[in-house]
Amino acid sequence: MSTTPDPITVEVVQGSFITTVRNMRATLIRTSFAPILYDTRDLSCALLSPTGELVAMSEGDFSGHVFSLQVGLTPILQKFGGRMKPGDVYMFNDPYTGGTHLNDIAFYKPHFIDGEIILFETVRAHWSDVGGANPGSFSGQDTEIYQEGVRIPPVKLVNQGELNQDLWDILFANVRIADEQEGNALAMLDSVRVGDAQINELCDKYGTDVVELCRDTLLDRAEQTLKDEIKKLEPGEYYVEHYCDSTGITPDPVALRIRMTVKDDTLSFDFTGSADEFEGPMNIGPAVTQAGAFVVVKAWLDPDTPVNGGTFRPIDFILPEGSVVNCNPPRAVAGVWELYRKIQSAVSGIFSQVQAENAGGGAMETINHIYITSYDPVAARHHILYEYPQGGFPATSRSDGTTGSPSYDGGDVPSIYPVESSEQRQPLRIESTEVTCDGEGAGEFRSGFGITQRIRVLSDNSQLNVMSDASVIPHWGVAGAAEGGFNACGVIRNGKSVEPSSLPGKVRSFPLQRDDLVIMRATAGGGVGDPLQRDPERVLQDVSLKYVSEARARDVYGVIVKNGGIDTAATENRRKELAATRETIKISLAKEDVYDHRGCRLTSLNPADAKRLNLKEDDMLEFVPAIGAPLRSWVKISKSVKAGTVDLGPLAQLALKFDDADEMRIRALKTAPDISHYNARKDYPELLSNLG
Repeated sequence: MSTTPDPITVEVVQGSFITTVRNMRATLIRTSFAPILYDTRDLSCALLSPTGELVAMSEGDFSGHVFSLQVGLTPILQKFGGRMKPGDVYMFNDPYTGGTHLNDIAFYKPHFIDGEIILFETVRAHWSDVGGANPGSFSGQDTEIYQEGVRIPPVKLVNQGELNQDLWDILFANVRIADEQEGNALAMLDSVRVGDAQINELCDKYGTDVVELCRDTLLDRAEQTLKDEIKKLEPGEYYVEHYCDSTGITPDPVALRIRMTVKDDTLSFDFTGSADEFEGPMNIGPAVTQAGAFVVVKAWLDPDTPVNGGTFRPIDFILPEGSVVNCNPPRAVAGVWELYRKIQSAVSGIFSQVQAENAGGGAMETINHIYITSYDPVAARHHILYEYPQGGFPATSRSDGTTGSPSYDGGDVPSIYPVESSEQRQPLRIESTEVTCDGEGAGEFRSGFGITQRIRVLSDNSQLNVMSDASVIPHWGVAGAAEGGFNACGVIRNGKSVEPSSLPGKVRSFPLQRDDLVIMRATAGGGVGDPLQRDPERVLQDVSLKYVSEARARDVYGVIVKNGGIDTAATENRRKELAATRETIKISLAKEDVYDHRGCRLTSLNPADAKRLNLKEDDMLEFVPAIGAPLRSWVKISKSVKAGTVDLGPLAQLALKFDDADEMRIRALKTAPDISHYNARKDYPELLSNLG
């Protein structure tokens, strides 16, 4: 047989692979028991090669799920390789070796032809509950994995077509709403069986040898396509630093440091220097870390071709064991998708250095997991609303972002739960869902706007759990764009705001009362370019739609709106005024970068510079380059530093691309001024009082 398959056959087989995945997905959506699957479609399907490389996914699947499926097959092969049989199905959710968080359950079915595995049909689906300390198995303040539910190492759920009933019984004895989760598991089994049947039809039509040859050709072709794109990049090292708000247990920020090396036709991502693992839910396993970086690489360099594992081959990762990006048991991992979004933003910041003409703002940087749960003592049943209000899509160097939409890798996940479904199933009322005014990342091209949603609690024994981020440290923009806003989740009780947690975005088991109003706000990803360069007509359009207030138009974009139109002369003067207030500082190259015990960057300022920048000890500042992402740091005030200068080390030079004695723009970064009290936040009075 020829080792070079007919190109038309290759395309047809690829289309058949993708169609198979679509049908697997449709089967799961139509037969599942939980609204998280049939309404909001928090699930993904895929075909994998015998060695675990992704062969096909559909446009509806979530890339973070799918590439974790690829990594997750490795421990299954290590345990069961050589002992797999036709009809077997393997189950897995372990975050330390290839899973995501415990709620995401994965099934793998090896597809045998003539005694050989040619593919794996796989599915990952979010179960509403997998046990643990809280209904929904989720909170922003868990301290260890055991509080988050049942951890499943690679196990054989189905042995040659026979269900392992003992394993099945143990599993569903340890989850809430067991009938719903059991129905989801049966739907997942149906899904992989549908894939199995359709692959048999494909092999019958073309022959197994041809299908395998097409499979391998598609993987090799994807590898070469990405290598060709990498060769177009400027060789060298690129670097970025980023931070999550807190650990969930302490207010300490969580540091991420990423160095990307471009060499010939390969990319390497080195996470050395990122925070050590810690007590709290903001840890992540290796599969999702890799997926976060890969998604950006694929979207940036090769957005037009179908995704498969060949694209992964030219990319290497250095993930220090015991770090926040490659944690060990028993670290909690509920914040895995918050870290995933942070990694996406960080890698986007790197590529905005590498390809300034294709710059993109940072992602919304959180999934905004919000659980409102209750218990019905008459029916002896929990009710779980799992909501994740979406923010604005980040801007690019050529376009504004879209409003209230999932991230580009989110597949067909909707922005919010369907209201009717939520109100029918849970004791609550969705009072409003609207675009968040002034919720964009400002820039010459702005991000989209987020969503604000208000939910009225209608039971006496509900509770709130939240896992979110960017509630203290805002999203970043690139190429001179302004910082973004804050995500938020608050409670109004009897007309007054109530604090659900001392750490914004991290809530555990906060008791809700009947008639409480839960307010959820999602902001947006980052903008691109200087807001003072934005077309005033586009600002006016946003003001007329009430997406942007006149005050924000004036103070951020320098646009004066008067009598429904633009005051051109006043706008020109206002923009000059705002530009004149911008501060710069001379940078001297130091021998080393300075960090504190948390891994947070420190910058020493002369008292005179701190005063003109309106900065105090331990405030945050950012250096704003003309190209790429800003570099953020915490302030230390020192008389020993020469006025008008700062010392920055070699990693800062790598991030900002400055020469010794260059002048660079510097600004105070607006953060939550007191993370212990929601009401101390400047933007909370309107959120938690006026909106209530």
